[in-house]
Amino acid sequence: MKTQFGESLTGDFEERTWTFEMPEDFTLKFGEFAIVPKAEYDALIEKPTFNGELILTLESKNEWIRKVPRRLPEKNYHNEHFICIDANGNTLVMGEDFAAAEKMNSYPVRVYRHIRVSDAEKVKNSITQ
Repeated sequence: MKTQFGESLTGDFEERTWTFEMPEDFTLKFGEFAIVPKAEYDALIEKPTFNGELILTLESKNEWIRKVPRRLPEKNYHNEHFICIDANGNTLVMGEDFAAAEKMNSYPVRVYRHIRVSDAEKVKNSITQ
């Protein structure tokens, strides 16, 4: 189930009613869930960091279609990966993601080549010698 955001219009806890306005169809299930302010939710989401080489920046799904994979550089090793990250910090893996990014207005998308620990070590050792 995906996280969904909306606006609380009215709530009456004595009558046990709560009225929401949602921008799209939504599902509400009961159980061990919590409704929290968006700021509190955002504080719970870990924002990982990584070292990477910026390969290219995409401004739209059409640009992804035109540029990837032709504009990606040759891989340095067999299972090397590139990672695509939108303006909100979400990753994109397939066409569905690039289309969703347009709907969410979360371009530009940046494409990075991962920097492996062993590569970083080689660079560090070459600088310190």
